[in-house]
Amino acid sequence: MEFHLRSISQMTTFRTLCFPLLLCLTSHARAEAASTSIKVFVDHSLEPVSGPKITVPYDTTALQFSVEPHSLCAQYKLGGLETEWRQPTDEMLFIIRFLNTKGDQVSQRTFSAKGKSEGWHGAISQSRFTPRREIVTVPADAAKFSVVMSSAGPAAVVGIFAVSGVTITSDDNHGKPPGIYLKDSRIPGSTAPLWSKSGTHPSMASAIHLEENNVESPMLIITDDDISAHADWVTDINALPAVVPGQSLEVEWNETYCTGLGGPFSNVYERLPPGKYRFMVQGLDIGGESVDAMSVVSVEVPLPYWKNFTAIPQHGSDAS
Repeated sequence: MEFHLRSISQMTTFRTLCFPLLLCLTSHARAEAASTSIKVFVDHSLEPVSGPKITVPYDTTALQFSVEPHSLCAQYKLGGLETEWRQPTDEMLFIIRFLNTKGDQVSQRTFSAKGKSEGWHGAISQSRFTPRREIVTVPADAAKFSVVMSSAGPAAVVGIFAVSGVTITSDDNHGKPPGIYLKDSRIPGSTAPLWSKSGTHPSMASAIHLEENNVESPMLIITDDDISAHADWVTDINALPAVVPGQSLEVEWNETYCTGLGGPFSNVYERLPPGKYRFMVQGLDIGGESVDAMSVVSVEVPLPYWKNFTAIPQHGSDAS
């Protein structure tokens, strides 16, 4: 009886020690099992062809690869046809928005931030800002304007967009001295709050050195990792001095960015020549850097059967 009780006690201790470990290993295995899904559709079929190695009919007119990335976004290429990676992407926006005396929008000028800016290296701290300069004409019926930076391209756009040094001036001030509307993202001589967050997920907007009385150059940032929402930075519509129709505004800012499209995507290749191909998908993080293991599906387009046909020799006796 003593031996039996001791054995039960030892088994209980073993289970107590090992069960959390087994649970941890099981959770780890489940995490490892999660991966990018790639489905291959041949021509107009609604059913995908399955398997890591696929042979399609020689007369296939279109191959569609439908991808559900495990990561936030992804890049892809078809080895055997393409040498460069391709990434689904879209734009974030820097906007000059014009309004009438009632505060209703009259029109706006948008400037795109799409893909990777020159000098982008995976994170804001490692990247070089690119200067931008644009001339914008105040439209008819406009009396005031607002400055906006936004990730509201399509909702699925994700990535990082950073802006600094927003400066807006006008030499065409209708007989008045040249106007300085913004200097280094602030109203000259004013400490009043100017910028505010908005959008459907405003917490994705952040800033550095934007606090009142901070003399450092501010940086406005949107870090959008939500494929169903967007964030904005926007100036108060009544904060900036008035403008008049026909007036020219010189708008300058510095920017760095990396944008992509999150969520599922598809790509179609038409009339691939006979050969062996590898469709490869590489997961990316929000800064465009590789994450996760690469996912691969191999596809072979065979030669037409008549090109594989070997003539059968004729057997028989010829007259001699």
